[in-house]
Amino acid sequence: MAVQAMKRDAYIGEKNRQVRDGYGVYTYENKFFRYEGEWKDGKKHGNGKLVMADGSYYEGEFDNGEIKGHGFRYNAYNGNNYSGEFLDGEFHGEGVMNYGDGSVYEGDWFRNKRQGYGILRKNDGTIYQGYLHAHKRHGEGTQVYADQSRFEGEWVLDKRQGHGEMTFSDDTEYIGQWMNDMFNGQGIMEHCSGMRYEGLWINGKPERMATKLVFKCDVTPLEVIQGETFSIEVECRNEDGELVDDQGRKLQITAGFQHFVPTKSVGSKMAIAWSATHSLTSHLQCFETEETMASLTSADGGDDAASQGAEEEEVEKKDGEEGHKEEPEEDKEKAQEEGGEKTEQGDPVPPSEVKENTGTSLDSVNLQAPENAVALPPPVEPVRTERGVASFPDLLLPAAPPMYRPFIIMEERKKSKTKTDSQRENTVSSPNKMASDRNVTITSTSPTSENSVCFVKGFAMPGEYVIMVQDITTPPFMDVRLEPAFMLVKVLLPAPVKKAKKATVKKDRGPK
Repeated sequence: MAVQAMKRDAYIGEKNRQVRDGYGVYTYENKFFRYEGEWKDGKKHGNGKLVMADGSYYEGEFDNGEIKGHGFRYNAYNGNNYSGEFLDGEFHGEGVMNYGDGSVYEGDWFRNKRQGYGILRKNDGTIYQGYLHAHKRHGEGTQVYADQSRFEGEWVLDKRQGHGEMTFSDDTEYIGQWMNDMFNGQGIMEHCSGMRYEGLWINGKPERMATKLVFKCDVTPLEVIQGETFSIEVECRNEDGELVDDQGRKLQITAGFQHFVPTKSVGSKMAIAWSATHSLTSHLQCFETEETMASLTSADGGDDAASQGAEEEEVEKKDGEEGHKEEPEEDKEKAQEEGGEKTEQGDPVPPSEVKENTGTSLDSVNLQAPENAVALPPPVEPVRTERGVASFPDLLLPAAPPMYRPFIIMEERKKSKTKTDSQRENTVSSPNKMASDRNVTITSTSPTSENSVCFVKGFAMPGEYVIMVQDITTPPFMDVRLEPAFMLVKVLLPAPVKKAKKATVKKDRGPK
């Protein structure tokens, strides 16, 4: 009797013929579940609320003792809550799931799984809108990633597969085939750097990928006449030497020349090449690449540099001794009258402070462009490839800036191997000789006028130069920059113009 009383006490509510019918509250024997709601024929039927001991609950429709219809379910273990349609106690039909981590899914369900069409917004900012199967993206769908990249196309079991269009956060676009979440098959990529690739893709990479730049030239070194333009073509090739059809790769052409290791008497950067701070008023700009330039130096370049340093110190010492010689009284008085001061050999003299100077140092000569100076075009702009080829037409090697000391030093270094000390000293002390070697001229209109130095033609002096073409595509296509190409260019003097001989006319002196 006591057991029957306890069973009767488990339900409190309406009955019909001793059967729970109407509204009532029932506590299950295990004490974990408790139901409060409508009953019919002894079963939960209608609207009710099933509460669990851990705080989870379901509130909604019941049908013949089962959770069925529209309802709301809260899971205290993970914080998820679902509002939508149920079937036999499972999410089935349309519904909205708010996950405990902040993610939200709104769409179709099938037996507790996201399946059908829906929108999934994850807490990392990604949004998927399309078809799903068993919680996985499957079929047509659009994915917006956290960095605002966007994919629209076909999915197979949570992977991009089939045809699809991808727009990356840097505005790079790919349209084509996918497999296993990678570019696979025919596709077109419009890279944010301006490059364009159309063709076959294998596992996320182009079938044929360029790795290096190669000059399209049959003869090296390329010989050009001083002051004449020349053209260069560069091709994009792979490791097998095959031409790759790159479209829009950005290439820059620059020029430089052989250098030697500077000594203490020369600035550490002065003897490499005219630097970028001295921009060339020409088609070709220069570059400072010690590794590249060093490959052109002779095998005994170190010894030559050391001997050159000793020679320069000896020359400076001699020049210094000459500079300290006592001046004649007439020169001193003349200098005092003009308000000028004689600086010691080797001291830098700003151009604004240079006075009349009839000495042998080129450092004290004013730089002045003459009226007949040649105006050169601006530096050449980067060029983009077309079908794997880039052309640089009408190139011109210019002269160095006025009075650029490394040219003088390098010329003297070459001559020092064959000339005696006295000849070398005479060469260094002769400004007209050094200027002629550098394709400049020194003019003096009167004993009291300032000396001026200018380019005669504005062209590079004869010798060997290095042309470099490098890939400056930014950002690099597929994170790869092509190996630069190098080529020797030899500048030759133009053939001298022969003057026609004047016909001599014999005068008739008359009869003897």
